[in-house]
Amino acid sequence: MKPAADDGGRARRRHHFGRRSRAAREGHHLPTLEELLLDMPFFRNDLAADAQAWAEILLPRLIGTDSDGNPRATGSEVSRGWPAKSQRRRMRADQALSGAQKLVLSTALRALTVAPGEQEASAAAAAFRQVPGTARIGSLMVDEAAARCDFYAAVCGDSAAMQRLATTAAQAALVAWAPEVRAGLAQAALGWAAFAGGATSFGTSLTLVA
Repeated sequence: MKPAADDGGRARRRHHFGRRSRAAREGHHLPTLEELLLDMPFFRNDLAADAQAWAEILLPRLIGTDSDGNPRATGSEVSRGWPAKSQRRRMRADQALSGAQKLVLSTALRALTVAPGEQEASAAAAAFRQVPGTARIGSLMVDEAAARCDFYAAVCGDSAAMQRLATTAAQAALVAWAPEVRAGLAQAALGWAAFAGGATSFGTSLTLVA
């Protein structure tokens, strides 16, 4: 049988995902939410370390600036380059966060850097959902930040977060361009919906933290 035209691309993506998974496990790569939904290991293979690292990267974007008044580049931003000034100006305009909103979000993020657990993750997700989803913190949309906090809370056992995460995964599957990514996100959506309904495992890889 003649191999499908995209077999080579699929193999490359699988290899790349495997390399990033190893890097995440070893503490060299902080997974994206999509990668976590696709069952990539947490940073350092630990939920608490992942949440702490993510919050520590996001906090300076929320409250910190450099000498020119631009968001301070930290963490992964240093390695991949910070956007040009024109893009930074657009991001600052998109944020439109009040001082009170920044205070609430920074308090929630600091809690994740100290003792990330179900309560802290659920509180952070709720805080992010109080801000318009189109607002930005650096290059990150606020609704994406809320979804990541939902992921942490869901893994810890928050059933409401599981329901929201199932919706997030389903929506992501609809726009994913690679067939295997669409399938993986669809499986994640089904899995989190099952967890929300009381299941403790789904398929071959999705299992709640005890």
